[in-house]
Amino acid sequence: MTAATAEHLRVVVDGLPVPILHPPAKTLRAVAVAAHLRVVGHDRVVCFTSGNAAQALRDAGLDVLAVGAGQELQPGRWWQLGEIARVWPDRFDATSGHLPLPLMVALAHRLRDHLGEIAPGPWLVPTGSGETLCALGMAYPGADLWALTHLDTHTDHHPGMPLAPLVAARRVVDARVATVLPC
Repeated sequence: MTAATAEHLRVVVDGLPVPILHPPAKTLRAVAVAAHLRVVGHDRVVCFTSGNAAQALRDAGLDVLAVGAGQELQPGRWWQLGEIARVWPDRFDATSGHLPLPLMVALAHRLRDHLGEIAPGPWLVPTGSGETLCALGMAYPGADLWALTHLDTHTDHHPGMPLAPLVAARRVVDARVATVLPC
């Protein structure tokens, strides 16, 4: 199952179908990052990724050093934010879940502009790093947003991720044990 198919799925939680909110978050995020970097006259980023974020950043015109399965470099272990900054001081860390708060707010605005008004929910949000879930929470503070993890390789969620406590503060649905059906 791939992230692209999430829009064609429904998940049953406690016997009720819960819709999946699946905006083009990586594209909107890449545009926000590129806009920020253009202001500071910089286009070089490093991105620990399963692939989607790095490709979206490249599509936005950035010089991307991608680290992850199938990328230029293999991480071998979990890297902390400070380690990434120390090893690549000349590159902006564009890893999902590592964006500074002003960029998260910019992403929230872009998500709201793209989606418009949404029903209060509940909504399932495919969640890996937690960045999209957190940005949607800023964009829609009254919405009932639940994390949907382990839907595919792009939504693997690990407790060591910087935004893990914010994800854990919401209802979390693990696709490995939920009922996931085609629409």
